[in-house]
Amino acid sequence: MASMSSPLLVITGGGQGLGAAVVRKFADSNWKCIILDKNTKPANDLQDELGKTNVPNVIECDVASTPQVDAAFRSIAKEHKSIDALVNNAGIVRPGPSHEVEDEDWMELVNVHMGGTMRVSRAGIGLLLASQSPSIVNISSVCAALGFPGRLSYNASKAGIEAITRTLATEWGESGVRVNAVAPGFILTEASKIIYESKTADIKVRAGRTTLGRLGRPSEVAEAVFWLSSELSSYVTGQVLVVDGGFLIEGSTGPDSTYRSPESIRSTARIKPLN
Repeated sequence: MASMSSPLLVITGGGQGLGAAVVRKFADSNWKCIILDKNTKPANDLQDELGKTNVPNVIECDVASTPQVDAAFRSIAKEHKSIDALVNNAGIVRPGPSHEVEDEDWMELVNVHMGGTMRVSRAGIGLLLASQSPSIVNISSVCAALGFPGRLSYNASKAGIEAITRTLATEWGESGVRVNAVAPGFILTEASKIIYESKTADIKVRAGRTTLGRLGRPSEVAEAVFWLSSELSSYVTGQVLVVDGGFLIEGSTGPDSTYRSPESIRSTARIKPLN
C-alpha cells in the first residue's frame, strides 16, 4: 500500500467539478490523494481546504503531454512505492456543429481524453502493480452511447475511453489490475450551472429526460468512482458503470402521442399465448 495507514489515489483534473468531488470522497474515506492538473490553482485551493494530510501533493501536469505525464509519475515514485487507485478524469469540451469542427479542436479533444487516459495509465502501471489491490477508473460519459448533438469530438473521445478501458482490463487483469469506467449523465457541477443560468441549456428539459426527474450530484458520481476503486468491487473489471438517473433507459422528450400509459405497457392482457 502507499503507506502504513492510508491507500493512495492519483487523479487527473482533480481540482474542480467531478474531480474535486472524487477527491473529497476519497479523503473522507481516509485515502491520500495526489492531484495532477493543468490548472493548479483550484487544486491548490482544494489542498488548502482538505489539508496536506489528505492531499499531500498537487502536480502541474497536462495529460496531453507525454513528457509532463512521465515527469509527474517519476516525481510520485520518489515519494511513494505504490499507488492503489488511478482515476483518469481530466477532460475538455468544444461544442459546435459537426460540419464546423476544426482539425485542431478535434485533435485536442482526442489527445486530452483518449491520449490522456492512455499515457497516464501507461505511466502509472508500474506503481499500480506494486499495490495489493490496484484499480483504474476512467471517466467516460453517456455521450459515448448516443449521438449527442454538437459534441462530435467529445462523443467519439468518450467512446474511445470505454474501448481503452476494456483493452487494459483484458491485458492487465492477470496482474491483478482492475480497469473500469464511470459514465455520468447530466450532473449539476459549478460549470454546468453557468450553462443553465445563461440559458444555453434548459435544466428542466434535461432533468425531465431522466427517469428520476432530476440532475445528478457530483457526490453521486464520486461514490461510484470510489466503489470501483475500492475492494468493495474486487470482482468487477472491464465494465462501464452508468450514473445518469435513468437517462439512457428512459430518454423521454415530453408528451408523445405514441407513448402508452405504464399500465398498458406492463399489461399482459393484450398478449395472445402461442398455440
